[in-house]
Amino acid sequence: SSTSSPGACRVSERRGPVVFVVADLLSGENALSVRGQAIARALGRGLDGGVVVVCGAHEKRFAADGVVVEKLGRRLVKNDRPFTERIAGALALGAEMAASLRRLKPAHVVLTPPPFLTATVVWSAVTALGIPYTLDVRDLYPEVYARAGLMPEGGRRHRAILALAKRMYAGAAVLTTVTPDLQD
Repeated sequence: SSTSSPGACRVSERRGPVVFVVADLLSGENALSVRGQAIARALGRGLDGGVVVVCGAHEKRFAADGVVVEKLGRRLVKNDRPFTERIAGALALGAEMAASLRRLKPAHVVLTPPPFLTATVVWSAVTALGIPYTLDVRDLYPEVYARAGLMPEGGRRHRAILALAKRMYAGAAVLTTVTPDLQD
């Protein structure tokens, strides 16, 4: 299913907070992108069970009523670094975020890539723990990687990531998108 607002997630019978997992790491004052801030605020307004934003921000800030922000303090590897180094950093952040989910025991998770590899690690934990999730789609994977020249379209890695992305989309209780063009 599709909706325009990730704040519209349906919380199951499970007890626990709704956890918004986002790896936004911005250079300005805020820890979250404009989209990330909007999602966190919508969740804070719409739910009584509490919201925890788990992000990789280091010394950044974000405040909104009803929102508790947990900052892991891990920085993503910058895009000018070798691709293998970036992959390792994204996977390590995902592992930290997944560990936070095990500790927080959420009733529902709102998950938003990028980075896609971070999101796949978190998605694996959410799936293994049986937690329903909302997937906020900002980019189409692996098309983003192909357009950036990181992998050939239709190649083995491209097909593997496409299959993984389709499983993530299919398992979501709710799918949200940045633009209507991504809904197909």
